[in-house]
Amino acid sequence: MKEQTTHTAASRQGFSLRIGRTVGVAIAAAWMLACSTHSLADNATRFGRTLEQWQDDLATGDTGRRATAVRVIGMFGNEATPVLAQALQSDDDAVRAAAAEAVAVRGRADAQSKQRLTALQEDTSSFGVQLAAAFALCRMAQPSDADLASLVKGVEVNSRPFSTRACDYLARIGPPAKAALPVLRPATKSKDYHIWGAALIAIGEIERN
Repeated sequence: MKEQTTHTAASRQGFSLRIGRTVGVAIAAAWMLACSTHSLADNATRFGRTLEQWQDDLATGDTGRRATAVRVIGMFGNEATPVLAQALQSDDDAVRAAAAEAVAVRGRADAQSKQRLTALQEDTSSFGVQLAAAFALCRMAQPSDADLASLVKGVEVNSRPFSTRACDYLARIGPPAKAALPVLRPATKSKDYHIWGAALIAIGEIERN
C-alpha cells in the first residue's frame, strides 16, 4: 500500500509539472507575441480589434465583457496605461482584479497605479482583488513579505477559487516566490485535486532552474 501511495504521489507530481511547463511556455509565448506588436502604428489591433474598440466594451453592463476588455487592453503599449489606471478605480471587483492582472503581466505601472495597487492589496473587502493586487506588486519588483503573505493566505484558505488562483499567481511569479514553498507543499495533500494540482505546478515553477 505504501509503495502504491508513493507511486500515485509521484505520478501526480510528474503529470502536474508537465502541465505546468506547458502552461508556462504558452503564457510566455502569448506575452512575447503581444510585446512584439507594441511598436505597431496607432491602428494596431489585438484579436482583430483596436484599442478604442476594446475600450467601448468598458461602457457595457456586462461584467465579464468589461473584465475581458481590460485584460486585452493590457496587451497594448503605453497607451493602455491610463486605461488600466482608471480600471483599477472601478467599483466592480472583477474589473479591478482584471486590471491588476493586466498590470502584473505587463510588469510595470505608473506611480498612481502602484499606489492604488498597494491600497487594494491592503483592502480586505474583496479577497479576489487583494490577491490580484498582490500578484501585480510581486511582478513589478522583488516580492515583499506583505505581498507574498496575501498570496500565501490565498493558498491556506483551502477554497478552490482562491487557492487555485493564488497558486497560479505564485507559479507565474516563479523563483522570487520561494518563501511560499512551506505553505505550497502541504497544499499538495489537499483532497481537492484542483488545489493540489495547482500547488504542484506552483512548486515546479518556483523551484525551476
